Amino acid sequence: TNTDSMVGFNSGSTGKVTVTGEGSRWTNSGYIAVGQDGSGALNIEDGGAVSNTSGYIAGGAGSTAAVTVTGAGSAWHGNGTLGVGGDGTGTLTIAAGGLVTSATAILGSGVDGVGTATVTGENSSWTNSDASFVGFFGKGTLTMEKGGRASSTTTFIGYGAGSAGAVSVTGANSTLANSADLLVGYSGTGKSTIG
Repeated sequence: TNTDSMVGFNSGSTGKVTVTGEGSRWTNSGYIAVGQDGSGALNIEDGGAVSNTSGYIAGGAGSTAAVTVTGAGSAWHGNGTLGVGGDGTGTLTIAAGGLVTSATAILGSGVDGVGTATVTGENSSWTNSDASFVGFFGKGTLTMEKGGRASSTTTFIGYGAGSAGAVSVTGANSTLANSADLLVGYSGTGKSTIG
């Protein structure tokens, strides 16, 4: 238990955290940054759970980071923004019944940011209580496949000028659910594929 956590903080550094097994918990009263300016990895598996306010994957310029949430009961709970690819290259994979919750999702935040998220497998889900931005000012890709599900109030694909966003929904029971609107190409370039 701690306040804020940084995994791969400085440029050139490498950090990795694995939370594995039912009953394993990593609780943060503040934010988690995976790949702040370095290289970071966070694996949540086999029923492990992580909680925090906001989460950032590859926030700094030149950073690389990956977070994987896999297995039934495995969960990453946040009540703030979850950013994937701030000014670096970040990936989020939710698989095999893993669960992620956040308020706002941002894939590819800065102009140099590249954010990729994949929700794959039955009962795998990413639930946002607010909006999702796939390509905020950078490049964002969101894929739901093999029964994976993502939900938000509104999803923006290609939000800011110069951004590029792509969303793909493939396979039986795969879902992108919005309680309000889906906006493809808001001020940038957006693409949505359903098949």
